[in-house]
Amino acid sequence: MILLFFFWFFHLSVNYIWLKWDNYPLLWDAGTYYYESLVLHDLLKNLSLSSFNSAIRVGAQYPPIISFILSIFYFISGKSEDVAVFISNSVYLGILIFSIYGISKNVFNKKTGILSAFFITMYPLIFGHSRILMLDLPATSFVCLSIYLFQKTQGFRSRFFSLLFGASLGLGLLTKFSILLFVMACLSFYLILNFINLIRCIKKEEFSFYFKQYL
Repeated sequence: MILLFFFWFFHLSVNYIWLKWDNYPLLWDAGTYYYESLVLHDLLKNLSLSSFNSAIRVGAQYPPIISFILSIFYFISGKSEDVAVFISNSVYLGILIFSIYGISKNVFNKKTGILSAFFITMYPLIFGHSRILMLDLPATSFVCLSIYLFQKTQGFRSRFFSLLFGASLGLGLLTKFSILLFVMACLSFYLILNFINLIRCIKKEEFSFYFKQYL
């Protein structure tokens, strides 16, 4: 866990220095998300039924969950483009590192998890998107978190992790609708494996052994 924190802290430090030197404004979609976060922040400062109705209409193309989270942080950190980029990507990069480690640890071992966490942060796309305000890094983080929590459900036998999986998937859908395709690919693979296992048990007439796993 110390190494995971080190990976996370290293990228936070690099991104902080980068944002201090970078003078370019937020362009295209990034600028739109930042503007939406400012609008939501102003609505939250004057909270009322009418402001709530206005808030749910913010963001025409994608759900405004990213902008909403930023608008809450503005009460603590103040409003600026650099703050928006740094806070947003710090949160989601931490989720991504933890999730990739957990997935790889469950499939193989701790060493594989640490290597996976290191490599994912060094991917050019992930490294680059940790410095801009886009939905790709948050969406990737929620996909990985959902897959990790799905692993922990043990075939939905764990109610606690099943609820967390549902919450993660819901937050992911409030970030970007397309993440459902990636998570469903993982669930489909799990269902195929279980179907194959069921066929094998039927051939061996081991019905009770198979169904005891789900009781």
